[in-house]
Amino acid sequence: NSLRFSQSWLAHEYECWTSIWDKHDSNIIYSGADDTLLKIWDIRDYKQPIHINRKHTMGICSIISNELNQYEFLTGSFDEYLRQWDKRQMNQTLKEIKLGGGIWKIKPYPLNSNILLCACMQNGFVIVDLKTSIILCNYKDHQSLAYGCDWQYNDSMNQLTELMDDCMNEETTTAICDKKISSDSLIASCSFYDKTVHVWKQQI
Repeated sequence: NSLRFSQSWLAHEYECWTSIWDKHDSNIIYSGADDTLLKIWDIRDYKQPIHINRKHTMGICSIISNELNQYEFLTGSFDEYLRQWDKRQMNQTLKEIKLGGGIWKIKPYPLNSNILLCACMQNGFVIVDLKTSIILCNYKDHQSLAYGCDWQYNDSMNQLTELMDDCMNEETTTAICDKKISSDSLIASCSFYDKTVHVWKQQI
């Protein structure tokens, strides 16, 4: 059960800040780097990317794949824009939201994937509703660059089970994404140079 080296390749000419697996296809990898390029790879033949996107104006530092939609994913960039993509149509974004800082981390709220917690470096931590483009919160109590963040919420399994039961009765595949849980959500955030972790609450 030990780790085993598989393969490596030079994906970018400059620092590669982020890479992820596609949640729905284990052969597909997304990568983003300081060269401003977003690349999509098929690991069965990784000598050349299957797509190169040049829409970002600065380095790409975060990517997440949508667990509920096999075609959509998000990117965050030093150019301060959160971008939503459909991999079937990469010539334009589905949505762009400026968050006021380089977007180093993107964390969807576990029970509503439209609610995103983002570490925005110089602009602190931002919670944004992807569906409406409304910024719900901007936490700036750290005295340093906002780098890491994640959610914790009460009775997670019970709430998720209830949502799944509700969704079985609703003829829609986006029911979970559209549901809102009204509760105080605990959030942990950490910053870079001052080496601190904050735990705080936000009404969702």
